[in-house]
Amino acid sequence: MVTIPLLLGYTRGFSRKPFIFYSGQATKTLSAIQLAKGVKKDEETFLAALQLDEPPMEKEQAPLENSTYEANLDSLLSSFSSSNTPNDHGFYSISSGGGQGSDVANAIALCRGDVNSGACLECINTSTTELRNRCPNQREAIIWYDNCMLRYTNRSIFGVVETNPAFFMWNANNVTNVDVFNQALSDLLDRLISNASSGNSLGKFATGNYSYSAFQKLYALVQCTPDLTALSCSSCLSQAVTLIPQCCDRKQGGRVVSPSCYLRFESYDFYDPTAADTPLLSPPPPAPPTPEPPLSLPPSNDTTTTIGMTFYLSALFYQVNDFFLLLLPFPCSQDRGK
Repeated sequence: MVTIPLLLGYTRGFSRKPFIFYSGQATKTLSAIQLAKGVKKDEETFLAALQLDEPPMEKEQAPLENSTYEANLDSLLSSFSSSNTPNDHGFYSISSGGGQGSDVANAIALCRGDVNSGACLECINTSTTELRNRCPNQREAIIWYDNCMLRYTNRSIFGVVETNPAFFMWNANNVTNVDVFNQALSDLLDRLISNASSGNSLGKFATGNYSYSAFQKLYALVQCTPDLTALSCSSCLSQAVTLIPQCCDRKQGGRVVSPSCYLRFESYDFYDPTAADTPLLSPPPPAPPTPEPPLSLPPSNDTTTTIGMTFYLSALFYQVNDFFLLLLPFPCSQDRGK
């Protein structure tokens, strides 16, 4: 019987080391997550960090300590910071250790498609440091920022579509005309998924907007890791769309985030239109007039708060500033640490 540690979050400006306590029992793999919303000026927006490995977490019993895999992982992660020439498409797939087996370290990093190459590499370098700090003893871990994602593991992940684990974020504000909004969102995402999945090995990314009334416009962004096939990318994003009613029904904005793909929609322009070269979509036929345009403001960026919980809990949600966070209770992976 193994004790599961629950990672508690922290607020920036106070202790930068998460507190850890133990809650519950399990016989299989450890799975814990930290979630966050909000950001201070000039800091990356941390969204979530997840570790997948067999416990225990204590340093003196750490499965990685002084291991060949740890040496390979450290070498792999340091290769990001030693790169002085960021690539133009924001996707990195690196292995360290050679050959096959549990000692080979594999990593994938992906930046949001509208982020410039300098900001991309900066976000990835931040991710390598933060992920090792947050999940120091795990053979497999993943971290999401608003601008990038980084994951590492001792198994092969290149070209493999993975939709678990995933998490939701959604805007606390409701839409006024639900049916019209839902139809606009469906039409917009269908077009963007088609555009993104048809991308090449350098990028599978699309953005667009949809004017669904005289006063209201919907913006959306979708992205897959470009190592996926067109079919895998489309399947990943389509599955994410099916989760929207569970998290974001009647909401003005939301996100569904997983290791292989990501989607976000808002009632305000949240991406860089000059860096995103997907054409804007044509508006649908005129909808019935609405009396007043709703007030829709981007979420506050004054503070950062982190929330943590284990995957063994049932679905939980928390309100942080103007957004809600939901953790999906996906089953833990089996024996990934071996």
